[in-house]
Amino acid sequence: MSGREPKPILTDDEREDYDLSENADWLAIGNIDEDRSALQAAARTAVQDIQDQRIELVLSRKDLETLKSRAAEQGMHYRALIESILRNYADG
Repeated sequence: MSGREPKPILTDDEREDYDLSENADWLAIGNIDEDRSALQAAARTAVQDIQDQRIELVLSRKDLETLKSRAAEQGMHYRALIESILRNYADG
């Protein structure tokens, strides 16, 4: 660090990690490129598996008002109630 940059306020553990990184005392273990590629692939798969799918649903005005009313009674948004109902149905 140059004399002009402010020193960060760190805990003792953070200071130790910072000092190690600044002094280049870290040692690479294994093949970093392979590990990085494997972790990136796993992250992509995880994100794809959890992405929500949007659908369009047409309800009668009466049914929608009933759902909104019941959701309000439970202190939740009507869309969350619909999602909960569909999830419970799908889970059996």
